[in-house]
Amino acid sequence: EAAQIGKYRRRKDRALRKIERVDDNLVRLNDVLSELRRSIRPLKRQAGAASQYSELMNEFVEVKQRLAATEIQRLALHEAELDLEGATQRGELLADELASIRARLGSALEGRTALGHAAEASQDVAHRLGRATDRLAGLGRLAQERAARIRARLAAETEEGYRERILLFERDVRRWSAETEALEEGRAQASERRAAAAALTSQARTALVDAEAALGAARTREIEAAQMLVRAEGAEAAGRATIGSIEARVDSVVERRTVAEHALTQHGTAISSAEREVAELERELDTVTESAAGAEARLEEERMRAEALRGRSNATYAGQAAARARVEALDEVAALFSDRPEIVALLSGLRSEARRALETASLSDEEARRVLKEAEAAIETHWQAVARLDAELRRLDALASGAAERLGGLRRDHDKKEIEIAALSDELARGRDALASAERAAVEERAALPAIQAGRDEARSERERVERVVADARAGEERVMVAANAAEIEARGAEERALGARLRFEEAEAGMADAQRALEGLAELRSSLQAACARAETLSETAAAGAIQGRVWTSHAEEAAAAARRRARASDDALSEMRERERHLEKNLANATTRRNEVAVKGAEMRARAEALGERAMEEWGLSHSDLMNAEPLDEAIEPEAHERMGELERQMKRLGPVNPNAATEYAEVSERETFLVDQIDDLKSSKRDLMKIVHDVDDTIVSVFESAFDDVAHEFESVVGRLFPGGAGKLSLSDPDDLLSSGIEIEARPPGKNVKKLSLLSGGERSLVALAFLFAIFRARPSPFYLLDEVEAALDDINLQRFLGLVGELEERAQILIVTHQKRTMEAADVLYGVSMARDGVSQVVAKKMDRDDSPLDRAIGVDRVVDLSESGTPGVV
Repeated sequence: EAAQIGKYRRRKDRALRKIERVDDNLVRLNDVLSELRRSIRPLKRQAGAASQYSELMNEFVEVKQRLAATEIQRLALHEAELDLEGATQRGELLADELASIRARLGSALEGRTALGHAAEASQDVAHRLGRATDRLAGLGRLAQERAARIRARLAAETEEGYRERILLFERDVRRWSAETEALEEGRAQASERRAAAAALTSQARTALVDAEAALGAARTREIEAAQMLVRAEGAEAAGRATIGSIEARVDSVVERRTVAEHALTQHGTAISSAEREVAELERELDTVTESAAGAEARLEEERMRAEALRGRSNATYAGQAAARARVEALDEVAALFSDRPEIVALLSGLRSEARRALETASLSDEEARRVLKEAEAAIETHWQAVARLDAELRRLDALASGAAERLGGLRRDHDKKEIEIAALSDELARGRDALASAERAAVEERAALPAIQAGRDEARSERERVERVVADARAGEERVMVAANAAEIEARGAEERALGARLRFEEAEAGMADAQRALEGLAELRSSLQAACARAETLSETAAAGAIQGRVWTSHAEEAAAAARRRARASDDALSEMRERERHLEKNLANATTRRNEVAVKGAEMRARAEALGERAMEEWGLSHSDLMNAEPLDEAIEPEAHERMGELERQMKRLGPVNPNAATEYAEVSERETFLVDQIDDLKSSKRDLMKIVHDVDDTIVSVFESAFDDVAHEFESVVGRLFPGGAGKLSLSDPDDLLSSGIEIEARPPGKNVKKLSLLSGGERSLVALAFLFAIFRARPSPFYLLDEVEAALDDINLQRFLGLVGELEERAQILIVTHQKRTMEAADVLYGVSMARDGVSQVVAKKMDRDDSPLDRAIGVDRVVDLSESGTPGVV
């Protein structure tokens, strides 16, 4: 204590305790490392199997990817081969051709009607031309008859005959004049009818042109309506295919989300179970921790109790030694004063009290030993309990760590599943939105189909109506043309009849004039008759030529009628062919529409399969559709080998048995943990070396400090012994100079006149002086601010007490001294006295008195019954 090496010893003790903990940690780490190394070998084998499995799986996935790429490229090729666009275009061509055939059929029907009307008109014209030819032939015969009559008149021309003829001619003139006027009126009317027929013909032709333009527009609208219907039907079929594809994708997403939700529920159950397990382990860990803390607290209490018992035992040993020393000193004093009975009696009483104190100390010592053994047994028990609790704590800590890791893994899986479910929900929402949009579009397209069909039917009705209008216009044109031809023929006939009547009128006038002139001059008459005969012959020839021309025209008209009938028959044949072509085109268009719908459905199915393959590739391998399309496909020749290789790889993976996919990671983690533990062990060993170095440094410091303090105390001890034993000598020595850390101190003292050095051979007073010399040597070598001395001078005589007080006086100059004493001289030397006095009421009270140096010893002792140490009664302070 004087050397103040307690802090170094405490530091050393802390370092040694740390070394013990380091040793414990080293043992634990070595155990953990051994266990870890035992688990490394199977993990290494598992990692090898996992590596082999990974290689097989990589090859399996590669082959599967190649097959998927081949399949998706084959689907794309089939989809391209289906050529929905080409099928749609073919349907449109058929629709266009059907519309064209229908338009041609309408035109052919109109042409057939026109041909029928033309044949009828040609036949009518032929009949009229025949009648006109017959009339011309009759007119020629009349002219011949007239010429014959004129010749007959020339043969028998007499005055009476002339007069008769004049009368006849006058009648003929009147008759032919009236007939000529009537025929002129008929000719004028025929000319008007011909002009009206020409105007009607022009109007009919204009109406026909307008009707044909309207028919072309109606046919165009019908074709456009048919094309719109075809496109709408194709869009509706494509919409149905799209809806089927989206529904398949939605069903797939719903199924995947159901599986993910089921897995999420399982993860939630596992997480709840793991959380309960972790909570239970944490509760057990808290309980064990509290138990360990309580056990450590009890262990610390038992240690403190044992330390207190050891202190009390040491105090008991010191008391026993002091009591024995007193008994021995009293025996020696009694032997010296055996001739004085009063002193012997007093010493006998003191000796009896000392023996009783010795016996009491012995009993206390035995009790202290017993209690100390019990405390050590309790400490051992608590140590075992602490060790068990520490082992249980480590076990529960390991279980809690494992459960926490499992819980963390489950929570991570749970979070992944929640993210996957959220993604699937988003995809499902998008799919449902797309499905709703597709259904709305399909509903709109289906709703638009009747309108489009109605538009097509309306366009067809309009086209048929316009065709009827065109047919009516053509029929009207033909009727107008027939009427115009009839008017023309009638006008020509009227002109011919008017010409004939005018000829007859002129002939009659000429005949009458001739007859008159014949009367006037028969010669002139005959010449006139000859001229008339020539004119009649000319008219006969003209009529014959007209009849011939009429017969030619009639023949032409009949040929035109026959040609029109032939064209009508050809038109009927063409109509039959076009109707047959129309039926064939309608059948082909229906087949093309059905084929197009089938192609659309197959294309949608192939797209759905391709999308499913693309989604599976994206989910399983992270490959997009373009990646699969750009990948190198397998040849058809080696595709069966690829399937066989996949089967072989699956069999090899099955032969490997259950494989820990995390074995490589676990092996790496365990290897890393092994390296970490080895590093930790090396670190602990390094720390232990550092702690041992600290211990050695502390030992060196303790040795140095203790050696310095020992030298100082030994020097002061020799000085103090020289003052307490004038003429004597004393020395301090080490029991083991080579080991200052555990060496004891040998105290040698030789009073004057004696040759003994061992303390056991000294008297009680001498031993007290030696002890005081040792204490004052320490006080002088290592001063303190105050000193507390408890009856240290009880065994000193007056001379030695005076020497003691001299030493106290020297210490008083630099420290405060408190002495518990019964010696009056000591009290006389004090500055302040504290005592305990009991009044008549039996209550103790502390009395303090400041001493003056002039007071007598008796006055200084007034009111003081006994000077005692109050520390044992619980009252602080020293009296």
